[in-house]
Amino acid sequence: MKLPYFIIGAIFAIGVSFAEPASAHDTRAGIGRSKETPVGRPLELPDGIVVREPIGAYIEDHCFPEEQEVRPQEGHGANIQLCLGFTNTLPTPVTISLPAGLIFVSFDTRSQNGLLIQTEAFEVPPGENPYFVSLSLQCLNASRSTGRARDTYHVGPITQDEPITQLIRMLDGKALADEHIPAVQNALWSVTDGDGLLPRDRDALEAIH
Repeated sequence: MKLPYFIIGAIFAIGVSFAEPASAHDTRAGIGRSKETPVGRPLELPDGIVVREPIGAYIEDHCFPEEQEVRPQEGHGANIQLCLGFTNTLPTPVTISLPAGLIFVSFDTRSQNGLLIQTEAFEVPPGENPYFVSLSLQCLNASRSTGRARDTYHVGPITQDEPITQLIRMLDGKALADEHIPAVQNALWSVTDGDGLLPRDRDALEAIH
């Protein structure tokens, strides 16, 4: 995505640190302490669907326009919550499925990249105006700052990193609730910033049904 020049100038003025390019074979890029650009399989959106970028943080009373009656709250996590806008250029509603493993990349490498831990699906009505969705994500970088109101993101790839995809498979079909956020986030950090799942991580995840 090409940013307008005035936005680029503003970003450099506040000292944003951009991601470095990564090797196509480095599945750990953008994960843990890496500041490289995450890699993986590209997301393919349905025909007629355009996602608004850059993606801003979700701020209560500032994400959804007053005229949008249905206000989807999707995803699972507490450290990153985004406000996504989708435009449907077709004359009929379109169902979007965002797959587990999808990464949302922070433009500022001091802030966390986000991971969608389970697949989420929702319908976007037709229309010229964006249809907004709140999306909660888990954090891929334990040492980075929690998502801030001024942070902006873009849609990244679907990770193919085996330790992360193994964790995703463990959570597939489980009914994740707010009470499970710490257990899931700690398990993900064990994978991204540690040496793998700890026995207490496995016990906590097995207790989720």
